[in-house]
Amino acid sequence: MKKSALVMAIATALASSAFAAEVTMYGKVDVGLAFTSVDNGAPNGDRVNTLKMASGQTAGSRWGIRGEEDLGNGLKVGFKLESGFNTDDGTMAQGGRLFGRQASLFVEGQAGNLKFGRMGALASGFPDTGLFGGNMSPFAVGYGEVPGHRYIFAGNFAPLDNAITYTTPSFNGWKLMAQYSLDRDTKAVNLGGKHGVEGKSSADRHAALAAQFRNTTTEFNAVIDTTNYASFNTATGMTVEQDDSLVFTAGIRHSFDWVTLYVNGQIFKDARDFLQEANQGLAFLKNGQGKDGWGASVGVDYPALGGILKAQVGYMDAELSDDSSQSLKRTIASLGYWYDLSKRTALHANVGYVYDKGEGTWLNGYDNASCIASTVGIVHNF
Repeated sequence: MKKSALVMAIATALASSAFAAEVTMYGKVDVGLAFTSVDNGAPNGDRVNTLKMASGQTAGSRWGIRGEEDLGNGLKVGFKLESGFNTDDGTMAQGGRLFGRQASLFVEGQAGNLKFGRMGALASGFPDTGLFGGNMSPFAVGYGEVPGHRYIFAGNFAPLDNAITYTTPSFNGWKLMAQYSLDRDTKAVNLGGKHGVEGKSSADRHAALAAQFRNTTTEFNAVIDTTNYASFNTATGMTVEQDDSLVFTAGIRHSFDWVTLYVNGQIFKDARDFLQEANQGLAFLKNGQGKDGWGASVGVDYPALGGILKAQVGYMDAELSDDSSQSLKRTIASLGYWYDLSKRTALHANVGYVYDKGEGTWLNGYDNASCIASTVGIVHNF
């Protein structure tokens, strides 16, 4: 059966289920133009300029189905199936998964919420379990190539496979959360060219604890997580062991009468998960070795001319866990404007700057590199 036919069959079946108390179809379409200008630091090199159409600049384009059923006695069960796609070319996102953004089932009662399936890591920006998205930064994890937290923070910014998340009831605005993944990415292969066994040391496993406070003006989130990286055998039969990561992320958002302020920070040790690497930081961040360091950001949303003016600055200082002489220092700055045309449609324009300064050989032998990025686009929610 073709994927399109399967999707329609699922949607029709769920929408027509008489016993499902509430089933809703929803989505978001995000598309625009993106321009980047990269200087890789070569003494006699020229900047490389690129203009392209891009999907999911401010948030990934997606459609989804969610529903829940009241079982009585304060107990309910629900589900969420969310599929990401690329508006510019119509392809599926998240590695071609049908429901790559989320595929989960939950049970909720007086003791809290217990969720199973594929879902966002607690320190990511993926709802409903991710705590560090647009709620904690003017630019979320990043507006396309305009930098956000994924440029200066380590972490699982993609959803987790095979995950279990427990959330306590709210106590005076506070909630606690615990999360575990038996195999965080079933499509990944290790350096030995294979994928491990779920729940075994041959697969990457992930665990996290979080605390959240929310009221009408303030939100605070703190997450400590670790990834038990897979051990594996190489083609020559050698067993490779990798140190587990340890990452602590915390942030606060507070709305004043005239401005919303965001402050976030992170400390990481033996981290290998760096999603976004502007310009030549790529060679350092993606070399497969653990990194130690920290990152921090400050941002604001300011109402102006009927829309919202956005600004953020951030910094990261990272070095190889086993060789402190190899390091990368990164500075980011972003400025943008968001204008709502209606309750469901908005326009946006953004510009950002990334500057990398390296020590050692990880910037191809160059001392620094930089990237200027800008985006304009439209977002529609349905």
